[in-house]
Amino acid sequence: MKYLFKEMIPVILGILIALFINNWNQQRNDLAHVEKMVTSLSKELEENKSELIERIEEHQQLLDTIEFYQDKAVSIVEFLGKTNGFRDVSIKNTAWKAIVNARIDLLDYEVISLLTSIDEYKGDMKLQFGKIIDLVYSRAESTAEIDIELFKLSINDLMYSEITLLDLHEAFLKRRNK
Repeated sequence: MKYLFKEMIPVILGILIALFINNWNQQRNDLAHVEKMVTSLSKELEENKSELIERIEEHQQLLDTIEFYQDKAVSIVEFLGKTNGFRDVSIKNTAWKAIVNARIDLLDYEVISLLTSIDEYKGDMKLQFGKIIDLVYSRAESTAEIDIELFKLSINDLMYSEITLLDLHEAFLKRRNK
């Protein structure tokens, strides 16, 4: 019996050491994977941030144009012609989708929550943009004050979403740089 314990102890210790080394190596690989994911996300969010800033400025210019010509009989389509038109924001989320489909369990809750909010606001903005486009097509030639006000309110709502989305991008990037 004593002989059996003498033989088993080195085997058990060897197994425990191998498990410890394997766990340590897996943690190291997981950290490297998370770092790659977050780096990709950060690059994508920086690009999104630039586009958001550009669209917010364009939409503010559109609102300023509407305010400037508000007392004149100017149609919605004419407002768009006096500015750069009306463009949607192209928010990329390829890295986020890759993370969701791969190893989301490696990220902490706050990061997941921020990224989920970004994805939800992106969807909301698409809906808002679609409604504005419907409004433009259905009332393009309208100079009615109610239609112009509705158009203005819709642009304001979209800008609020864009600004919130920009804030979420900045929150993630600031958290990343800590």
